[in-house]
Amino acid sequence: MTDKIKIITSPDLILDQTYSILAVAPSQELKKSIENFIVDKKKPLNLYFYFGNENDIKWLLTTAKIVDMVLIDLDNLDERLAKFSGYLMSFPYTYYKTSDEKVDWSILNANRFYDFPDIKGY
Repeated sequence: MTDKIKIITSPDLILDQTYSILAVAPSQELKKSIENFIVDKKKPLNLYFYFGNENDIKWLLTTAKIVDMVLIDLDNLDERLAKFSGYLMSFPYTYYKTSDEKVDWSILNANRFYDFPDIKGY
């Protein structure tokens, strides 16, 4: 793994031109998938995490607007964070993971993924 991968959490922001990904409420499985994906990468990366137990919604929404990709694990959202999921899902660069077949999230966003490495762009 390169030393150019930065892990960033609230309240920090890095406003450079490095490709940036925000992971929102990632499950252990998604965190492991991200780790496996970046382990061999040579390109710099800013990797933001919002675990859901933070209270800084403003940071989350600001960060979601400045990154190149948002990954959201809908099954791992708490009730408070779920209220902002529709907004986050409205971005064309948001990718979501869910096992819930009752809600048709494809109405808002067609970028469903099942495993993180399936996503192109980085």
